[in-house]
Amino acid sequence: MDTTISAYQRHKFIYNGLTDEAIYSAQLEGASTSRRVARQLLEQNREPRDLSERMIVNNYLAMENLQDLLGVKATPDFIKELHRTVTEGTLDIESDVGKIQSDQGDRVKVFGDSEQIIYVPPPARELSARMEALCDFINEPEPWMHPLLKAMVVHFMVGYDHYFADGNGRTARSLFYWMLLKAGFPAARFLVVSALLKEAPAQYARAFLNVEYDGGDLTYFLIYQLKILRRAVAQLEEYLADDRRQAAALKEGLKDRVELNNRQIDILLESRGEPERLWTAQMVADRFRVSRPSGYSDLNSLENMGLLRRGREGRRVVWRVVSGWEDWLQSVPKNGADG
Repeated sequence: MDTTISAYQRHKFIYNGLTDEAIYSAQLEGASTSRRVARQLLEQNREPRDLSERMIVNNYLAMENLQDLLGVKATPDFIKELHRTVTEGTLDIESDVGKIQSDQGDRVKVFGDSEQIIYVPPPARELSARMEALCDFINEPEPWMHPLLKAMVVHFMVGYDHYFADGNGRTARSLFYWMLLKAGFPAARFLVVSALLKEAPAQYARAFLNVEYDGGDLTYFLIYQLKILRRAVAQLEEYLADDRRQAAALKEGLKDRVELNNRQIDILLESRGEPERLWTAQMVADRFRVSRPSGYSDLNSLENMGLLRRGREGRRVVWRVVSGWEDWLQSVPKNGADG
Protein backbone atom coordinates (compact mmCIF):
# COMPACT_ATOMS: atom_id res chain seq x y z
CA MET A 1 0.00 0.00 0.00
CA ASP A 2 2.81 2.40 0.85
CA THR A 3 4.41 1.93 -2.58
CA THR A 4 1.25 2.26 -4.68
CA ILE A 5 0.52 5.93 -3.87
CA SER A 6 2.38 9.08 -4.80
CA ALA A 7 4.74 10.87 -2.44
CA TYR A 8 2.23 13.72 -2.29
CA GLN A 9 -0.59 11.39 -1.25
CA ARG A 10 1.70 9.70 1.28
CA HIS A 11 2.38 12.99 3.08
CA LYS A 12 -1.33 13.78 3.14
CA PHE A 13 -2.43 10.35 4.40
CA ILE A 14 0.29 10.26 7.06
CA TYR A 15 -0.89 13.63 8.36
CA ASN A 16 -4.53 12.51 8.39
CA GLY A 17 -3.64 9.18 10.01
CA LEU A 18 -1.54 10.74 12.76
CA THR A 19 -4.13 13.41 13.44
CA ASP A 20 -7.13 11.06 13.63
CA GLU A 21 -5.29 8.43 15.67
CA ALA A 22 -4.26 11.11 18.17
CA ILE A 23 -7.86 12.34 18.45
CA TYR A 24 -9.60 8.97 18.76
CA SER A 25 -6.99 7.52 21.12
CA ALA A 26 -7.58 10.47 23.47
CA GLN A 27 -11.38 10.14 23.14
CA LEU A 28 -11.08 6.44 23.96
CA GLU A 29 -9.44 7.49 27.25
CA GLY A 30 -12.12 10.06 28.09
CA ALA A 31 -11.28 13.21 26.10
CA SER A 32 -14.53 15.03 25.29
CA THR A 33 -13.38 17.35 22.48
CA SER A 34 -15.19 16.80 19.17
CA ARG A 35 -13.22 15.62 16.15
CA ARG A 36 -13.89 18.89 14.31
CA VAL A 37 -12.58 21.07 17.14
CA ALA A 38 -9.66 18.69 17.67
CA ARG A 39 -8.66 18.90 14.01
CA GLN A 40 -8.73 22.71 14.23
CA LEU A 41 -6.60 22.52 17.39
CA LEU A 42 -3.89 20.51 15.64
CA GLU A 43 -4.10 22.28 12.28
CA GLN A 44 -3.89 25.75 13.80
CA ASN A 45 -1.18 24.66 16.24
CA ARG A 46 -2.78 26.59 19.08
CA GLU A 47 -2.30 26.03 22.78
CA PRO A 48 -4.66 23.46 24.38
CA ARG A 49 -7.46 25.07 26.40
CA ASP A 50 -8.37 22.14 28.63
CA LEU A 51 -7.42 18.63 29.69
CA SER A 52 -9.08 16.96 26.69
CA GLU A 53 -7.22 19.13 24.21
CA ARG A 54 -3.93 18.54 26.04
CA MET A 55 -4.45 14.77 25.73
CA ILE A 56 -4.97 15.12 21.97
CA VAL A 57 -1.89 17.30 21.46
CA ASN A 58 0.23 14.91 23.53
CA ASN A 59 -0.96 11.93 21.49
CA TYR A 60 -0.17 13.74 18.25
CA LEU A 61 3.35 14.62 19.41
CA ALA A 62 3.94 11.01 20.45
CA MET A 63 2.70 9.62 17.13
CA GLU A 64 4.67 12.19 15.12
CA ASN A 65 7.90 11.34 16.97
CA LEU A 66 7.68 7.57 16.45
CA GLN A 67 9.32 7.74 13.03
CA ASP A 68 12.45 9.26 14.63
CA LEU A 69 12.65 6.49 17.26
CA LEU A 70 12.89 3.46 15.01
CA GLY A 71 16.58 2.96 15.72
CA VAL A 72 16.00 2.92 19.49
CA LYS A 73 15.88 -0.32 21.48
CA ALA A 74 13.01 -0.94 23.89
CA THR A 75 14.03 -0.16 27.48
CA PRO A 76 12.05 0.74 30.58
CA ASP A 77 13.28 4.33 30.20
CA PHE A 78 12.01 4.40 26.60
CA ILE A 79 8.53 3.23 27.66
CA LYS A 80 8.49 5.68 30.57
CA GLU A 81 9.43 8.53 28.23
CA LEU A 82 6.69 7.51 25.82
CA HIS A 83 4.26 7.59 28.74
CA ARG A 84 5.57 11.01 29.72
CA THR A 85 4.90 12.33 26.22
CA VAL A 86 1.27 11.14 26.13
CA THR A 87 0.41 12.16 29.72
CA GLU A 88 2.32 15.41 30.38
CA GLY A 89 -0.10 17.87 31.94
CA THR A 90 -3.04 15.43 31.98
CA LEU A 91 -2.69 13.45 35.23
CA ASP A 92 -4.23 14.34 38.59
CA ILE A 93 -0.84 13.86 40.24
CA GLU A 94 1.88 15.34 38.02
CA SER A 95 4.61 13.21 39.64
CA ASP A 96 2.90 10.11 38.17
CA VAL A 97 4.01 11.16 34.68
CA GLY A 98 6.57 8.66 33.36
CA LYS A 99 6.64 6.81 36.67
CA ILE A 100 5.87 3.13 37.26
CA GLN A 101 3.33 2.61 40.05
CA SER A 102 4.95 1.62 43.34
CA ASP A 103 2.19 2.01 45.95
CA GLN A 104 0.00 -1.08 46.04
CA GLY A 105 -2.59 0.80 48.10
CA ASP A 106 -3.29 3.12 45.14
CA ARG A 107 -3.05 0.36 42.52
CA VAL A 108 -5.27 0.79 39.48
CA LYS A 109 -8.25 -1.57 39.29
CA VAL A 110 -10.78 -2.32 36.56
CA PHE A 111 -14.44 -1.96 37.55
CA GLY A 112 -17.61 -3.35 35.98
CA ASP A 113 -20.92 -1.58 35.38
CA SER A 114 -22.07 -1.96 38.99
CA GLU A 115 -18.75 -0.84 40.48
CA GLN A 116 -17.64 -4.37 41.27
CA ILE A 117 -13.93 -5.05 40.78
CA ILE A 118 -13.55 -7.39 37.82
CA TYR A 119 -9.80 -7.25 37.32
CA VAL A 120 -6.79 -6.36 39.46
CA PRO A 121 -3.46 -5.98 37.61
CA PRO A 122 -0.29 -7.63 38.95
CA PRO A 123 1.11 -6.29 42.25
CA ALA A 124 3.03 -3.03 41.99
CA ARG A 125 6.18 -4.66 43.38
CA GLU A 126 6.36 -6.87 40.25
CA LEU A 127 6.01 -4.10 37.67
CA SER A 128 9.66 -3.15 37.20
CA ALA A 129 10.66 -6.75 36.55
CA ARG A 130 7.67 -7.27 34.27
CA MET A 131 8.56 -4.19 32.22
CA GLU A 132 12.15 -5.44 31.89
CA ALA A 133 10.80 -8.77 30.65
CA LEU A 134 8.54 -6.99 28.17
CA CYS A 135 11.52 -5.05 26.77
CA ASP A 136 13.52 -8.29 26.42
CA PHE A 137 10.59 -9.80 24.52
CA ILE A 138 10.46 -6.79 22.17
CA ASN A 139 14.21 -6.74 21.52
CA GLU A 140 14.97 -10.46 21.17
CA PRO A 141 14.60 -11.83 17.61
CA GLU A 142 14.30 -15.43 18.84
CA PRO A 143 12.05 -17.30 19.05
CA TRP A 144 10.61 -15.68 15.90
CA MET A 145 7.08 -14.33 15.99
CA HIS A 146 5.30 -12.47 13.21
CA PRO A 147 5.91 -8.77 13.97
CA LEU A 148 2.21 -7.94 13.73
CA LEU A 149 1.32 -10.53 16.37
CA LYS A 150 4.29 -9.46 18.48
CA ALA A 151 3.10 -5.84 18.43
CA MET A 152 -0.37 -7.03 19.50
CA VAL A 153 1.10 -9.03 22.38
CA VAL A 154 2.96 -5.93 23.59
CA HIS A 155 -0.24 -3.88 23.25
CA PHE A 156 -1.99 -6.43 25.43
CA MET A 157 0.75 -6.67 28.06
CA VAL A 158 0.95 -2.93 28.68
CA GLY A 159 -2.81 -2.89 29.26
CA TYR A 160 -2.69 -6.08 31.34
CA ASP A 161 0.21 -5.03 33.58
CA HIS A 162 -1.00 -1.42 33.91
CA TYR A 163 2.42 -0.01 34.74
CA PHE A 164 1.16 3.54 35.27
CA ALA A 165 -1.54 5.28 37.29
CA ASP A 166 -3.19 6.45 34.05
CA GLY A 167 -2.40 6.61 30.34
CA ASN A 168 -1.67 2.90 29.92
CA GLY A 169 -3.95 2.59 26.88
CA ARG A 170 -2.40 5.56 25.11
CA THR A 171 1.09 4.21 25.83
CA ALA A 172 0.13 0.73 24.63
CA ARG A 173 -1.25 1.97 21.32
CA SER A 174 1.81 4.18 20.72
CA LEU A 175 4.08 1.17 21.32
CA PHE A 176 1.94 -0.88 18.93
CA TYR A 177 2.45 1.64 16.12
CA TRP A 178 6.16 2.00 16.94
CA MET A 179 6.69 -1.75 16.66
CA LEU A 180 4.88 -1.96 13.30
CA LEU A 181 6.94 0.91 11.87
CA LYS A 182 10.13 -0.60 13.28
CA ALA A 183 9.28 -3.96 11.68
CA GLY A 184 8.92 -2.38 8.24
CA PHE A 185 5.20 -1.66 7.90
CA PRO A 186 5.27 2.02 6.85
CA ALA A 187 1.58 2.03 5.84
CA ALA A 188 0.75 1.68 9.56
CA ARG A 189 1.10 5.48 9.62
CA PHE A 190 -2.10 5.70 7.56
CA LEU A 191 -4.23 3.52 9.84
CA VAL A 192 -6.58 4.80 12.53
CA VAL A 193 -7.07 1.86 14.89
CA SER A 194 -8.39 3.85 17.85
CA ALA A 195 -11.41 5.09 15.88
CA LEU A 196 -12.65 1.50 15.63
CA LEU A 197 -11.78 0.69 19.25
CA LYS A 198 -13.78 3.74 20.31
CA GLU A 199 -16.89 2.48 18.46
CA ALA A 200 -17.17 -0.44 20.89
CA PRO A 201 -14.97 0.16 23.96
CA ALA A 202 -16.74 -2.64 25.88
CA GLN A 203 -15.50 -5.18 23.30
CA TYR A 204 -11.98 -3.80 23.71
CA ALA A 205 -12.17 -4.34 27.48
CA ARG A 206 -13.81 -7.74 27.04
CA ALA A 207 -10.91 -8.91 24.86
CA PHE A 208 -8.62 -8.31 27.85
CA LEU A 209 -10.98 -9.97 30.31
CA ASN A 210 -11.47 -13.09 28.16
CA VAL A 211 -7.72 -13.66 28.28
CA GLU A 212 -7.78 -13.32 32.06
CA TYR A 213 -10.76 -15.68 32.44
CA ASP A 214 -9.19 -18.38 30.26
CA GLY A 215 -5.84 -18.70 31.97
CA GLY A 216 -3.91 -16.19 29.89
CA ASP A 217 -4.88 -17.48 26.43
CA LEU A 218 -4.05 -14.52 24.17
CA THR A 219 -6.01 -15.92 21.21
CA TYR A 220 -9.06 -13.84 22.17
CA PHE A 221 -7.15 -10.57 22.07
CA LEU A 222 -5.20 -11.40 18.91
CA ILE A 223 -8.35 -12.32 16.97
CA TYR A 224 -10.09 -9.18 18.17
CA GLN A 225 -7.14 -6.97 17.19
CA LEU A 226 -6.80 -8.64 13.79
CA LYS A 227 -10.48 -7.96 13.08
CA ILE A 228 -9.97 -4.31 14.05
CA LEU A 229 -6.88 -4.06 11.85
CA ARG A 230 -8.67 -5.65 8.89
CA ARG A 231 -11.45 -3.08 9.22
CA ALA A 232 -8.92 -0.24 9.51
CA VAL A 233 -7.24 -1.38 6.28
CA ALA A 234 -10.61 -1.69 4.52
CA GLN A 235 -11.58 1.82 5.62
CA LEU A 236 -8.24 3.16 4.43
CA GLU A 237 -8.65 1.52 1.01
CA GLU A 238 -12.15 3.00 0.75
CA TYR A 239 -10.82 6.41 1.73
CA LEU A 240 -8.02 6.18 -0.85
CA ALA A 241 -10.48 5.28 -3.61
CA ASP A 242 -12.88 8.05 -2.57
CA ASP A 243 -10.04 10.58 -2.41
CA ARG A 244 -8.97 9.70 -5.94
CA ARG A 245 -12.56 9.95 -7.20
CA GLN A 246 -13.13 13.36 -5.63
CA ALA A 247 -9.82 14.74 -6.89
CA ALA A 248 -10.48 13.41 -10.41
CA ALA A 249 -14.01 14.89 -10.45
CA LEU A 250 -12.75 18.29 -9.32
CA LYS A 251 -9.93 18.26 -11.84
CA GLU A 252 -12.43 17.45 -14.59
CA GLY A 253 -14.69 20.28 -13.43
CA LEU A 254 -11.75 22.69 -13.50
CA LYS A 255 -10.47 21.48 -16.83
CA ASP A 256 -9.69 24.40 -19.17
CA ARG A 257 -10.93 26.87 -16.53
CA VAL A 258 -8.20 27.30 -13.93
CA GLU A 259 -4.90 25.52 -13.27
CA LEU A 260 -4.54 24.13 -9.75
CA ASN A 261 -1.87 21.95 -8.19
CA ASN A 262 -2.65 18.94 -5.97
CA ARG A 263 -2.36 20.95 -2.76
CA GLN A 264 -4.82 23.57 -3.95
CA ILE A 265 -7.28 20.88 -5.03
CA ASP A 266 -7.12 19.34 -1.55
CA ILE A 267 -7.62 22.74 0.09
CA LEU A 268 -10.84 23.13 -1.85
CA LEU A 269 -11.97 19.54 -1.27
CA GLU A 270 -11.37 19.75 2.48
CA SER A 271 -13.25 23.06 2.65
CA ARG A 272 -16.41 21.64 1.08
CA GLY A 273 -19.34 22.26 3.39
CA GLU A 274 -17.12 24.18 5.84
CA PRO A 275 -17.19 27.85 4.78
CA GLU A 276 -15.65 28.94 8.10
CA ARG A 277 -12.70 26.57 7.86
CA LEU A 278 -9.57 28.67 7.85
CA TRP A 279 -6.18 28.13 6.24
CA THR A 280 -2.82 29.75 6.86
CA ALA A 281 0.44 29.49 4.95
CA GLN A 282 1.97 27.57 7.86
CA MET A 283 -0.95 25.12 7.94
CA VAL A 284 -0.46 24.33 4.24
CA ALA A 285 3.29 23.95 4.82
CA ASP A 286 2.78 21.57 7.74
CA ARG A 287 0.02 19.57 6.07
CA PHE A 288 1.72 19.02 2.73
CA ARG A 289 5.38 19.10 3.79
CA VAL A 290 6.30 22.16 1.72
CA SER A 291 7.90 25.49 2.59
CA ARG A 292 5.88 28.31 4.10
CA PRO A 293 6.37 30.50 0.99
CA SER A 294 4.92 27.67 -1.11
CA GLY A 295 1.94 27.50 1.24
CA TYR A 296 1.44 31.26 0.92
CA SER A 297 1.69 31.06 -2.87
CA ASP A 298 -0.97 28.31 -2.99
CA LEU A 299 -3.42 30.34 -0.94
CA ASN A 300 -2.68 33.64 -2.63
CA SER A 301 -3.27 32.10 -6.06
CA LEU A 302 -6.61 30.66 -4.94
CA GLU A 303 -7.52 34.12 -3.65
CA ASN A 304 -6.62 35.70 -7.00
CA MET A 305 -8.86 33.15 -8.73
CA GLY A 306 -11.75 34.22 -6.51
CA LEU A 307 -11.93 30.88 -4.68
CA LEU A 308 -10.62 32.06 -1.28
CA ARG A 309 -11.04 35.29 0.64
CA ARG A 310 -8.36 36.74 2.88
CA GLY A 311 -8.88 37.98 6.42
CA ARG A 312 -7.24 38.30 9.81
CA GLU A 313 -7.61 36.39 13.03
CA GLY A 314 -5.57 38.13 15.68
CA ARG A 315 -2.14 38.64 14.17
CA ARG A 316 -2.51 35.87 11.64
CA VAL A 317 -3.40 36.23 7.98
CA VAL A 318 -6.02 33.58 7.20
CA TRP A 319 -7.98 32.45 4.14
CA ARG A 320 -11.47 30.94 3.93
CA VAL A 321 -13.24 29.41 0.98
CA VAL A 322 -15.65 31.73 -0.84
CA SER A 323 -19.25 30.63 -0.35
CA GLY A 324 -20.68 29.09 -3.51
CA TRP A 325 -17.29 28.53 -5.15
CA GLU A 326 -18.44 25.29 -6.75
CA ASP A 327 -21.36 27.01 -8.48
CA TRP A 328 -19.06 29.82 -9.55
CA LEU A 329 -16.67 27.34 -11.18
CA GLN A 330 -19.46 25.87 -13.25
CA SER A 331 -20.33 29.35 -14.57
CA VAL A 332 -16.79 30.20 -15.69
CA PRO A 333 -16.49 29.59 -19.46
CA LYS A 334 -13.84 27.17 -20.65
CA ASN A 335 -10.81 28.62 -22.35
CA GLY A 336 -11.62 29.31 -25.97
CA ALA A 337 -15.39 29.28 -25.45
CA ASP A 338 -17.56 32.18 -26.55
CA GLY A 339 -18.37 34.88 -24.00
